[in-house]
Amino acid sequence: MALNASDTWDLCPQAADRHFGPSIDARCRGGFDFTLTFEQSILSIAPSALLLLIVPFRLYWLSRTSLKTNVSFSLACSSKLLAAVALFGVQVALLVLWGRNPQVQTVATIPAAALSLVDALSICLLSYMEHTRSIRPSTLLGVFLLASLVLDIPQSRTLFLMGDQTPMAAVFTAATGLKVILLMFEAQSKIHELRLPYRHHPPEATANVWARTLFWWLNPLFFRGFARLLSIEDLFSMDSKLATFHLRERMQASWARRAHSNSPYALIMATISCMRWALLSAVGPRLAKIGFTYAQPFLISRVISFVEAPASEQLRSHALGLMAAAFLVYISIAITTVLYKREMYRMIAMARGSLVSLVYSQTLQMPDSYDESAALTLMSTDIDRVTVGLQNIHEVWARITEIAIGMWLLVDQLGAVAVLPIGLIVVCTFANSQLSKLIVGKQKVWNAAVQKRIAITASMLGSMKSMKIMGMTEVVESSVQEYRRKEIQSAMGFRWLALWTNTIASAPLIFAPVLTFVVFVAQATARGTDSLSTNQAFTSLSIITLVTQPASLLMFAINESAAMKGCFDRLQKFLRAPAGSDSRGVTGLGGSRSGDSSLEVSLSHPNGTMREGEKVPETTTHSTPTIKVQQVTIRPAPTVDPAISQVSMDCPEGSLTLVVGPVGCGKSTLLRAVLGELPCDAGTIAISTKNIAFCAQSPWLPNGTIKDVICGFCDEEKIDHVWFQTTIHACALEEDLSQLPHAEQTVVGSRGVTLSGGQKQRVALARAVYARRSIILLDDVLSALDQKTEALVVDRLFGEQGLLRRLQTTILLVTHSVRHLNIADQVIVLTREGKVREVLSGQDIQKKKTDTATSDYDVAGAEDVASAPQPSSKPRPKIKAPGPDDADLTRQTGDMAVYAYYFRSFGWPRTFGFIACTALFTFATTFQQIWLQWWTNVNGGYIGKYMSVYVVLAVAAMLSRCLTFWWALIWMSPISSLNLHRILLRVAIGAPLSFFAKTDSGVILNQFSQDIGLIDRVLPLCLIRMVVQIFQILSQTALIAMGSSYMSVCIPICAVTVYWLQRFYLRTSRQLRFLDLESRSPLYSHFLETLEGLSTLRAFGWQEKFQETNTKLLDTTQRPFYLMYCIQCWLNLVLDLLVAAVGVVVIALAVLLPHMTSAGTIGLALNNVLGFNQALAVLIDSWTQLETSLGAIARLKNLEQTVKPEYQEGEDTIPPDTWPEHGAIELKEISASYSPSIPALKKISMSILPGQKVGICGRTGSGKSSLLLSLLRLLDLDSGSIAIDGYDLQTLPRELVRSRLVAIPQEPFFLSESVRINVDPSNKLPDEAIINALKKTKVWDAIEKRGGLDAQMKEQPLSQGEQQLFCLARTMLRSGKILILDEATSNVDAETDQVMQGIIRDEFQDYTVLTVAHRLDTIMDSDVVAVLDQGRLAEYGPPRDLLARPSMFADLVGRSSVESAVTTPSV
Repeated sequence: MALNASDTWDLCPQAADRHFGPSIDARCRGGFDFTLTFEQSILSIAPSALLLLIVPFRLYWLSRTSLKTNVSFSLACSSKLLAAVALFGVQVALLVLWGRNPQVQTVATIPAAALSLVDALSICLLSYMEHTRSIRPSTLLGVFLLASLVLDIPQSRTLFLMGDQTPMAAVFTAATGLKVILLMFEAQSKIHELRLPYRHHPPEATANVWARTLFWWLNPLFFRGFARLLSIEDLFSMDSKLATFHLRERMQASWARRAHSNSPYALIMATISCMRWALLSAVGPRLAKIGFTYAQPFLISRVISFVEAPASEQLRSHALGLMAAAFLVYISIAITTVLYKREMYRMIAMARGSLVSLVYSQTLQMPDSYDESAALTLMSTDIDRVTVGLQNIHEVWARITEIAIGMWLLVDQLGAVAVLPIGLIVVCTFANSQLSKLIVGKQKVWNAAVQKRIAITASMLGSMKSMKIMGMTEVVESSVQEYRRKEIQSAMGFRWLALWTNTIASAPLIFAPVLTFVVFVAQATARGTDSLSTNQAFTSLSIITLVTQPASLLMFAINESAAMKGCFDRLQKFLRAPAGSDSRGVTGLGGSRSGDSSLEVSLSHPNGTMREGEKVPETTTHSTPTIKVQQVTIRPAPTVDPAISQVSMDCPEGSLTLVVGPVGCGKSTLLRAVLGELPCDAGTIAISTKNIAFCAQSPWLPNGTIKDVICGFCDEEKIDHVWFQTTIHACALEEDLSQLPHAEQTVVGSRGVTLSGGQKQRVALARAVYARRSIILLDDVLSALDQKTEALVVDRLFGEQGLLRRLQTTILLVTHSVRHLNIADQVIVLTREGKVREVLSGQDIQKKKTDTATSDYDVAGAEDVASAPQPSSKPRPKIKAPGPDDADLTRQTGDMAVYAYYFRSFGWPRTFGFIACTALFTFATTFQQIWLQWWTNVNGGYIGKYMSVYVVLAVAAMLSRCLTFWWALIWMSPISSLNLHRILLRVAIGAPLSFFAKTDSGVILNQFSQDIGLIDRVLPLCLIRMVVQIFQILSQTALIAMGSSYMSVCIPICAVTVYWLQRFYLRTSRQLRFLDLESRSPLYSHFLETLEGLSTLRAFGWQEKFQETNTKLLDTTQRPFYLMYCIQCWLNLVLDLLVAAVGVVVIALAVLLPHMTSAGTIGLALNNVLGFNQALAVLIDSWTQLETSLGAIARLKNLEQTVKPEYQEGEDTIPPDTWPEHGAIELKEISASYSPSIPALKKISMSILPGQKVGICGRTGSGKSSLLLSLLRLLDLDSGSIAIDGYDLQTLPRELVRSRLVAIPQEPFFLSESVRINVDPSNKLPDEAIINALKKTKVWDAIEKRGGLDAQMKEQPLSQGEQQLFCLARTMLRSGKILILDEATSNVDAETDQVMQGIIRDEFQDYTVLTVAHRLDTIMDSDVVAVLDQGRLAEYGPPRDLLARPSMFADLVGRSSVESAVTTPSV
């Protein structure tokens, strides 16, 4: 090899540098240099002019911003200015030197020097402005200084090589050195100099341009994640440009402009419009990446030509030039790739934030009957699919561009033969585009099945207590698992399409080289021309790779885009769904007291009583109605008949209006219309103000502390503590709070699971009272209270001196009870047809009362108030701060047991079979290249031998790839998905109630939706990618090592580097992915709570507050979501730099030691370098995604191991099928507690005879429901025993006990399914039996109007009373000997109550019946009554005996005669 060319510099023409060039004359400077004219005009004048064009605009923008630093001339700022001034001085000297040497001047010399001088001056000014008015180091100066520095190096080299220009070269080099110093100064962060508002910005916002490009700002996070476990608080906050609030505003404005468009692409266009600048910012780097990528075939061709050339032509300068070119190409690919991905991932994060906030905003406007599972699926599954699809938004046009360039190069290389790979690509693209049209439909089918499963799962999780009480867990478990099986079956169409599209997409990559080279060799042989040369083969192979890889990825991008389009369609349909309309008129004539208005001082007194000498304000003297309803007709749902017909009423300011009537007469429908939740078919509703508080019939309690729920989640400093205590007293919550371990700081749990029914109603009522609104709408809020507590609440709120009366609040109370008609100012009585039967004024009610009844009521009420507990003066128990949970160390270090757990879900034989298929595919693809090299070594001869084997290898590669996908997607994944869901379902259903009290239902639902989605959609593909890439990288490493014998030394170094890199990266990456999944649970829980309480939060006007909460939770989830993408970019950059080093080393060894390699082996090695970085990136990326998806497996595994099932050892006795035959129940000294500090039952003993009717009563929270829970094995006994027909319940399986007992829970349980499935989940009963039962409970007419047995329960809900009748009908269809009723008639009127009692007497006359009731007349005909008080059995005996003597029971029923007294025939 001739490493030194002949020295011919003395023959260099003097005017050589005055030509533009760009290359210098071969006789000058070894022929390996640029001309001075080219360097000064292109490498100096161009960047200088560009800087001077931009600087004025930048200075103008900075001048309009505020100062960002505390000190104008700090040490850092002064250092920058000194370096800039020094640079200015050197540029002056350089200009003088150029002026004094005209013999070396070119036409560009003086302009270049002058512009450099002006550059230095502008740098001084710009550096100062950037330092004081920008939060980050100057991007403009950073880019210019580095670019100028790199571009100055050739000119500095030229000046030194000229020999006689040493002073000039020295000054020029000094200027370059000052630029290095200035660049270092400008790169320094100034975070400590920033003022306070800017000092807390995230590192990305304050980092310099190179730290942002190289993701250097992530290093602290990596070190933190490597050293310890990360939490959300450890993550950097979001860049202001990614903040959800700004994105939400922009996205809503963009969607508003297109919401009424008929275009199916309206939402896509709105998203593009909102993200347009973020989208455009990625175009430049992507184009640059294409250019540098296609420089590789030219580089490969030149290196092969260099290696093939004679030793005399292998010049050292050319070798160094090839090394420099390799360095430039590979480094540029790395930089442009990371710049492109950074901008793309920022756009994806922005799109996710804007779409989620847009869905939530629409949710706040939806009718409260909207299917919550559909909205949750949109929020999670669909938007996640959109974010995946958006990764390909630039890939479509970029891949088409790459294919076009590659085709042109291939035609230039091979001629007409290039048509073959082009044709193959066109055919495959067309086939995949046709299949992609089917993907949208298959995706929708799958998503619809997912939605159905999530709907029924959400119903199950939300009513777990009621479901267990009814003994329906096994039936519901089977039903949910059957939905899961159908979902997996519906996904098979999508999976098969994924298999075929992936197979077709890989066809060009496998068959294009085969077709091309086979036809080329055959053509050359037929023509007698030169056959396949090594240079031609491997240069063409690199071009074919650069064409077929984009073609394959293009087809993948088309499929992903099609799936994304389907998700956008679902989102658009939701966003276009009609929002709830408020047709009420606002008169503004009544009282309009604001929620935070101050009250009279006396009202803040804790006991809520008037001060001495004060007068009670008149409440009914106002003639202007606060609520005016005129001839309204209202439907409870759009598709059902009207429930209210031609109803009119006026509610004066400060009045109490009661609406009463039978079950299903439309009371709640009327209230919802007044609330603005239902439109009127006819008539009008006018209100004086929308300043309304509302209590729903089923209390809506967001998960939080009792204090937070009552105060509306206000900040602590905004809470009126005196008024809070007044509210607590008025709602009779003091005694309840004193019994809770954390008092008002007790967490209510999902749907208030930790509270009793009466406590939930009073907490919801306290929230309405605390709000101090002008109007309060109450929907049967006293139904779950015992009579004593009810009397307290009524007197303290609605009595003559009640709190709401003194507030002049207008109260509209819907109730089935007529017990408190005497305190109402007017009563609206509705008929069963939803019409007004009569309107009674206060005077009318007084006339209808008997003197005895009045006297009894007043006395009883006075006694209750007098004996009511006053505000407690004892200190509330202190709340212990929760201790840190045991950290899951496996999320940091990984856990091979999780892999084993996953592989066991589909079996080890399938696992090994999958690995074997992958190994076969890798062998076939790798050996193809080796076979091609052997073929080129014989110059394309032996066509029959080499051609046949080459084709066979290609066919084997295709078949093995197809088999690999089939094995994983069609055979392994469905079995795994079904088994893992079965485990999760079994764990959730088998968990004790205490688990659901401590765990938010949104967290569990997240596992059923998010985690199961990962297992279904992401995990199989990631497993395929990871295993395939492991084999591919091993084979590529071997082929690269063949490039030079010395490469065998580099391979171990690279392997060690990759090993430590993955350890360093995966520790943080794995944790971020865990945090991403875990941070979504609060977001989804909040979303579910919003859907469940839409009516309430809209009534209170909390939409903005909940929108802010959603924004905060979304921003929290965005942090790990965006940082995951950032660390992926960091990984891609590091891997690209590693591959660049490998590529440069391979080329360096080839050109410096050409005798150690051959053209074929170097071509083979460089072709594998071509895709080695992508293979490494795909491996670690798929490995990381696999680890993330396995996070779902790890959480499932952890749930299975940590959630102790309620079933215990020893519960294995199986009684006869006829058990219980008699219904005898024996309770011996039973005690139970929810926790050591919360005792529920204390030493209770009872003996209940077969067929005996037992009534259970007591104050709210006295232990009535706890007694039933113990009987149903939902509350474990601390001591004592319960036996039924001689069998100790602690020895029987719990679900068997519940299935053999017939129970109606306090809260009705309904699946998000049809009426038929809700009546008979096992789907075994004939329709006639179901209809007959519904007719007996008088609810069939309402169901028939809604569509009969196939009507969906959630879409057309029944009233609360009708729901209880429905539950009774469902109970009638079951067999047993013991009936348990937990407030089964609490939401029905007296007439319907009598009907239900009659049905119970007739249908269950041979049953042992246990009835918990607050309405004591329902248990007056019981054989015995059990009175509980604070968890103890206070009294037990026949009701007549207890009434005959002073007793707690007699005290409780002391006012039952009042109800009959005030219940007149007209009512």
